Amino acid sequence: MSSPSPYLIANANWLLGELAVCLPEELNQEIYNSLLKAFVALNVGNVSWYPVRASAAGAFAALLQEEYTPTEWLNFLQILVSGTSKDKEEASLSLQLLATAAEVGEEKVSLHVPAIMSAIKGEILRHIPPVPKPWPQVVELGFSALVAMARCWDSAEPDENGKGSISSEEWNSGCVSVADTFADLLQRAWLSHVEEGNVCEVLPPPSCLNEASVLICSILKYANEPELVTTHKIEALLQVWADLIAEWSAWEEDEDLAVFEAIQETIILNEKCGLKNFIMAAVPPPPAPPVAPRSIVEGIATFISSAIELSYSAATWRACFLAHSLLHVPKFSFESEGIRTALVIRFAQASHSRFKQLKSRSVPLGKPLLLVIAACYLCFPSSVQKVLLEEKDGMDPGNGFLKWAESLAYLADDSSEPGLTLESEIKLVVMTLVKVLEHLLALPCNDMMLEVAHTCFRCLLDATSRLKEVQEAEGSEEEEENEDNDDEEDDEDSDEDDEDSDDEEREETEEEFLERYAQTARDLEKDMIEDAEGGEEEDGKEIELGILDMTDQKAAVLSLIQKYHRQLINGRPLPQELVGKFLENFPDCRQLFGIL
Repeated sequence: MSSPSPYLIANANWLLGELAVCLPEELNQEIYNSLLKAFVALNVGNVSWYPVRASAAGAFAALLQEEYTPTEWLNFLQILVSGTSKDKEEASLSLQLLATAAEVGEEKVSLHVPAIMSAIKGEILRHIPPVPKPWPQVVELGFSALVAMARCWDSAEPDENGKGSISSEEWNSGCVSVADTFADLLQRAWLSHVEEGNVCEVLPPPSCLNEASVLICSILKYANEPELVTTHKIEALLQVWADLIAEWSAWEEDEDLAVFEAIQETIILNEKCGLKNFIMAAVPPPPAPPVAPRSIVEGIATFISSAIELSYSAATWRACFLAHSLLHVPKFSFESEGIRTALVIRFAQASHSRFKQLKSRSVPLGKPLLLVIAACYLCFPSSVQKVLLEEKDGMDPGNGFLKWAESLAYLADDSSEPGLTLESEIKLVVMTLVKVLEHLLALPCNDMMLEVAHTCFRCLLDATSRLKEVQEAEGSEEEEENEDNDDEEDDEDSDEDDEDSDDEEREETEEEFLERYAQTARDLEKDMIEDAEGGEEEDGKEIELGILDMTDQKAAVLSLIQKYHRQLINGRPLPQELVGKFLENFPDCRQLFGIL
């Protein structure tokens, strides 16, 4: 009896995938056994059975995506792993399936993740070409599979009580294995052509940079002890990675999110272990030129400044948040102060350039940009003033600084939207407005400068009052407000549902149709603006203040009033409501306010 046609079997496999949504559970084991046999089927004579194996892989993918999962995960995973050792086409099928299995299986797969990662690493290294040749598709699929495995592993972390799909002991040992696997893979992919102690002069290709950032993130989380930093060559890996992201230009959410997460983990690791080459890279030994290469922080700063100036709105928010962290990195030495100055100028230039492109200072994206400039200004006022005065539109160059000061004051106003809601944000703006007023009032002032100074002072008092209120707010009150808001949203949702049901009962008129059409157009325009200048979903994170957090804001404000009270008023009385609110929060300042 002749063997069946491979094309007939391939069609049968395809049909199983198409029927994934309606297959009975009692046939699960039989279906998976049949597909596994097809997946490992060998060629018969000169006839290729690749269509059978490829169609079986497609059927597996369809079944997994419909959550029609195997009853015996271990056997299924073992066969997939064995498939990675075949030629590139066959390995690609297995790697794609392993990624899908990790995404769907989660706790069923997590226990086997460390061993699977090790096997995938071996196959990736088998196909990686010498630097700087681009990586083939099978390598890219291997990295994608490792990313899926890494996320599957992260999701299996036991809770505080040690409960989860795997025990705390298995988790800890698995984390060590994951860090070892990822570090070894990246060392051999990125550093194999670099001799010990030398600088990487020829960068590896930027292939899989997002996926590599996920691996970097895992290494930094799981190998965060000083001795592991050395054994895993983490600084050398970060040096190459920072150089690669410095050339980043693929601004897409799915592509760069992992880079931002890895930057955050890098900053945390530096705070804990004090990376030697984080701020200043070591000068390479002879015969190389005695010039220090770009340090880790410089490569990261280049990426962040590009994200602030050129990327989509959500990435700009993330970049601004990280800019605060970099500005206050501990252990900036006297020798590295020039690097910190360069960071300040670069971030201020990028933020100011992006801010000038906005349609209005009141759009959500204006907030993080103004706050970054404020943080830079507090670090090096004179350097940032020069950046803000570099107007290229033919206007009075002094207007650049005044525009920024006025916009910052607007942001501090209680009625602004989006406004300042977090303690760190309000602290930063209060300290900056004090510094701005001291600068303005120490100069010969024209009417425009006095008007801006008065606006800044009024908003400074309002922000100082709100800072006191935020600091005194109790967590229980916030929780009650959140619960009330949830109840209100539920009521609104139910009302909207009722209105929708009423609308369905009668036919829509032509006038209503035209109004709905116009509203849809307005919504689309709003969405376009939101994509370009929104991103407030990234809001709500406390920003890093460093040693600025130790400043006494109240004392700084009162000192300003005592020194400049005549110029601050100058025929422009303050609203009584504002003064009353300030004295209510600071009753011991009544005598001082008598001079106003």
